[in-house]
Amino acid sequence: MISEYLIKGSAMRIYNWQIIAGRICGYLPADRRYPNGAYVETSRIVSAAGDDDVVLIKTRNTIYECRMIDYKGSKTDLEEFLRKMRQDRDIDDTQSFL
Repeated sequence: MISEYLIKGSAMRIYNWQIIAGRICGYLPADRRYPNGAYVETSRIVSAAGDDDVVLIKTRNTIYECRMIDYKGSKTDLEEFLRKMRQDRDIDDTQSFL
């Protein structure tokens, strides 16, 4: 289900990301709007769903594609976020997330 959502291109990819105070902090890829990429701090995380390779994280306004390989925070913080995400919802149940 996650890969099907990514194929549609609806999520905004974010690089060098980490979770700080319930928000995603990281860099957007370079494009016309942000030629050199841009550092962003999102609004608070509303929900998340993922697998071993990628996590889709929903904020109030946007859905972000966060790949595990691009994570730059501490391992402890990531484990805590993933643990909380699993407690909040069944990871395989992405219908209500999307």
